[in-house]
Amino acid sequence: HSGGTFAHLAVSNLLQGMTRDIFVVASEWDTQIGKQLRQLHSGQAWEIKSSVFTTFVGMRPAEPCTVSVVATHALLTEILIYLMQKVQIKGLEEVSGGSYLPDDIHQLEHLAKSNVHAMEDITGY
Repeated sequence: HSGGTFAHLAVSNLLQGMTRDIFVVASEWDTQIGKQLRQLHSGQAWEIKSSVFTTFVGMRPAEPCTVSVVATHALLTEILIYLMQKVQIKGLEEVSGGSYLPDDIHQLEHLAKSNVHAMEDITGY
């Protein structure tokens, strides 16, 4: 999740020989792996302009796993909502195998917002 360790960079370097479609979830935008992957992507497919997704939890020498897990869950939920909407709008249900209704998207959006409010209640922020 930090995006700055040697293992992540090494795997990214190996994968670049096989594909340019590499995505990363990092704690902030300006990580070593983020810098590396931003140079690869120009933003064609699905109008995604960057292959770097960030949770904005920042760099920390040590952090509870809970912070990273909650932030990553929230980010991946937002990506899923985006893709579900895109499939519905573009009429790609058959091609993508998406068999859900617009109400499913609204329910997921509601649950995502409720999740954020629950975290605010738990942490007091």
